[in-house]
Amino acid sequence: MDIPLQHIHGNMLERMRRETSQQYIVDLIRRIRAGIPGIALRTTFIVGFPGETGASFQALLDFIRETKFERLGVFTYSQEDGTLAGRMAGQIPDQVRRQRRELVMAAQHEIAREVSESFVGRELKVLIEGEADAKQLQGANVSSWEHGLLREQESRHSPPVIFWLLAAKPMRRILTGAFMCAVNCRWENSPGLKSSAARTMT
Repeated sequence: MDIPLQHIHGNMLERMRRETSQQYIVDLIRRIRAGIPGIALRTTFIVGFPGETGASFQALLDFIRETKFERLGVFTYSQEDGTLAGRMAGQIPDQVRRQRRELVMAAQHEIAREVSESFVGRELKVLIEGEADAKQLQGANVSSWEHGLLREQESRHSPPVIFWLLAAKPMRRILTGAFMCAVNCRWENSPGLKSSAARTMT
């Protein structure tokens, strides 16, 4: 589920003209997770928006660490002429904006590692969208969590595929996806048929 939050600090939400509050957002996420166990939440934030103090940024960073979003993106604010935000006082220097983005992404990388490791040893049902030959797999966008291809020789059995996750770690070049991880897994197509392989689990 995608929830475009942008920020969590009350003053920043007001400056961004977001008609919500920190408490409402926290309560909403708690209700969603309680009502749909195992749901993956995705959001995006903006750092370096005019008026973002060190304290308001720290509040955002703390919220991200506490909430542990499964997928998260972060953008640095870009000042544009002719916009309300562009005329606001308290413009943040470019270097500070970049540093804050790097801090958020570093925090999310650790969250991604933690969430990914929580799947080790669990039985997972995955959607296989179709079979693919070696050439198609080579060109597939396996860094996307929509990737659902199976090697031709592995798709000859009709029962649903079950993956046993043996090990996981976030992909180094993709810092936003907690479920996006390189894994070592064992799959089972039918009783008694097992194989081990290193592949991308999304």
